[in-house]
Amino acid sequence: MGYYCSMITLRELDEADLRQTIRDGEFTKEIRGSAPYVVIILSQGWCGEWKILYARLKKVSGWDQSHRPDIDIRWALYDRLPCMKEFMEFKETIWNNDLIPYLRYYGDGELIATSNFVMEKELFSILGV
Repeated sequence: MGYYCSMITLRELDEADLRQTIRDGEFTKEIRGSAPYVVIILSQGWCGEWKILYARLKKVSGWDQSHRPDIDIRWALYDRLPCMKEFMEFKETIWNNDLIPYLRYYGDGELIATSNFVMEKELFSILGV
């Protein structure tokens, strides 16, 4: 269980992040490159699978802020944001995914995989950690 380390962040994306993603077609380099591995989880607040995944990830996350995290997990519940309609349309048409939660995995700033709901063990396995 090597993924239970103290260098995993769990941080929320905001509306500005999602609007920038719609404009650029991808998350910014700053977000994608914030750690060697980055996972972005996009969901809606009512989604039971999101609630399970978030609760499990909270248990394994932790960050000594004096160091760069090994894995940066960012999330957004876009149904709670004013840009919901625009972001959902973008996600479904540009990224061709209409399921939630939707996960995007990055290694060294580059997209390496996408998936829908997985438990945390599979999430870390997709990253190869």
